[in-house]
Amino acid sequence: MYCVFYVNKFARPKLAREAEFGGRACSGRLSEAEPCDGGTCAVDGAWSAWRIWGYCSAPCGEGVRRRTRSCDAPRPQNGGNVCQGEGKQEEGCKIKVRDIVLYLVRSVCSET
Repeated sequence: MYCVFYVNKFARPKLAREAEFGGRACSGRLSEAEPCDGGTCAVDGAWSAWRIWGYCSAPCGEGVRRRTRSCDAPRPQNGGNVCQGEGKQEEGCKIKVRDIVLYLVRSVCSET
């Protein structure tokens, strides 16, 4: 974000990939412009995309998995607002014995 000729401009960075796995495509404008005082413009923070879910905390049975996102797309600057909402999510997960057996069979078979 920068001020040029008393205009505060912001351009959303190009996404590295399209929406996947039932995710929704991004919406909204790709750029914005608004008047500013010619000095340093405030930049409101915006959330990054969610990172992938971590592993289940339990090797067998019920556990918890977590994922995070950061308020750095862009980071708040010069008095801009911080991101609203949570930067962490967690959900229950359950690893079934059948899944472990299939993984082990595939691992052994791929080595021979």
